Amino acid sequence: MCAVIVLNDAVAVGDVAAEPDRWNAYVLAGLAVWFVIVAADWTSDDVILIPLLVVVPLLTAIGGTVRQTAIVGTVAVLTAVALGWVDDIAGSRRHWVAITSTLLASGLGLWLASTRAAKERQIASAVPAVRQADRLRASLATGRIGEWTWNVDSGEVVWDGNLCELFGLSDGAFVGTRIAKPSSLPLSSGST
Repeated sequence: MCAVIVLNDAVAVGDVAAEPDRWNAYVLAGLAVWFVIVAADWTSDDVILIPLLVVVPLLTAIGGTVRQTAIVGTVAVLTAVALGWVDDIAGSRRHWVAITSTLLASGLGLWLASTRAAKERQIASAVPAVRQADRLRASLATGRIGEWTWNVDSGEVVWDGNLCELFGLSDGAFVGTRIAKPSSLPLSSGST
């Protein structure tokens, strides 16, 4: 059983990195949007869709890695530069605004992807501790064992719900001091 628990914790920690299909789906979605924008802009003489390229790195950042977002963002910026010649606006103020906005969106996408990845790593690292705490609570309840906390400075003693139940008290009812004597506490009907 211990090996299964350790295996489950290892799988939980590895979940973030072990889902390449999910990450690739966002990269493919970003590239699909890129393709539609490029195709529509290329085939139309009077429509300029370069500013829409800001969507491409932002869409990829939702689930892609920082590296994938950087690659797709670079493709979007280079495409914004190239489409300026296709649309006959190369070097114009409108073209520079489109390039700059795509570059800024790529930077924002990188920031979003790195922030999301850091948060997912933080959550993944907390999973083993949460599972261990759950196992401890289950073990305490199954073994009919209680837990108490003693604040040395104030002398206050706090019992958990299991220990209160063993002495017939409601959960959180005992908040006493170290000098409280067990003989003064009522025993529950199931105690020996």
